[in-house]
Amino acid sequence: MSERRRVEPGDGRLKRFWLFVVTGIPKEIEGEQIFEARAKEGFWGLNEDTKNARYVSRGDSVVFYSKKYFLGTAVISSDMYRISTLRHYWLEERLKHPYGIDLSEIDVWSRKLPIDQVIDRLRFIVHKDMWQIHFQGGIRELSEEDFEIIVKAHNMPLEMGKFLLIKKLSPSENREHWIRIPKNALNRFPAKDFVRIHVKNKTVDMKIDSLGRMNPRHILWSEFKSIADFDEHNDYIGFKLIQDGKIELVVIKSRS
Repeated sequence: MSERRRVEPGDGRLKRFWLFVVTGIPKEIEGEQIFEARAKEGFWGLNEDTKNARYVSRGDSVVFYSKKYFLGTAVISSDMYRISTLRHYWLEERLKHPYGIDLSEIDVWSRKLPIDQVIDRLRFIVHKDMWQIHFQGGIRELSEEDFEIIVKAHNMPLEMGKFLLIKKLSPSENREHWIRIPKNALNRFPAKDFVRIHVKNKTVDMKIDSLGRMNPRHILWSEFKSIADFDEHNDYIGFKLIQDGKIELVVIKSRS
C-alpha cells in the first residue's frame, strides 16, 4: 500500500470519476449522516476488498449517493493509505476501515438531488426499470458525461412557477391543523426548517418540523382556509416556487 500523497499538478494521469454509494448501519446511522461526518473530517474510509477501491487516486472526482439521493461531491486529494493507529475518525470503532483517502473541495449539497430527476439521462443505468442494481458494490466508475449530468442537474435552479408538491390533505392533517410534506419532497424546498408562503395577499410563515409537518404560524387554521378559499374535503394544496426563492401556496380545485 502506497504512502499518502497530496495532489500535485502535472501528474499526467488520466482523471477518473467515481460514484461512492454510502450505506448506513441499520437502525443506527443513516448513510447521509456518515457522509456529512466524513465531509467535516475531509476523510473517507475504505476496505481493501471494496470493489474498485484500489483504483481510486488523488485528483479523481467523486459524487456521493445514498437511498435514492445524490448528496454532494468531492475531489480525492491522496492515494489510498493505511490508517495510522494514532489517528481516530468519527465512529471508526464501528465502521472499522483499515484504509482511507483524503478529500478536498467538498461540496455537501443542502438540496439533495433525487435519482428520479436524472435516471433517464444517465448512461450507466442501463436497466431503467431495475436501476437499483447499478448502485451495488460501494464504488463504481462513472463516465465524465454522467458525472457532469448529475452535477449540472443539482446546480440548475428550480424552475420558477414549477410546483414543488401537490397533495390532498389527509383527515389527520385537517383535524390536527398541520400540513405534512413527504420526506421525498422536502429536499425540493429552498429552506430546510422555515418557509415563508404567500397565500393570495397574505404572508404565512411555515415552520417545518423533523417529521416534515408544516404549521401555519401567527394565523388561525380557520382563517388560513378562509384566505385560501380551501375546501378541506375536496381541494388539493399545491406549493409553487415564485421569485426570490419564495413559495406560493395554491389551492387546486377538485373537478369532482
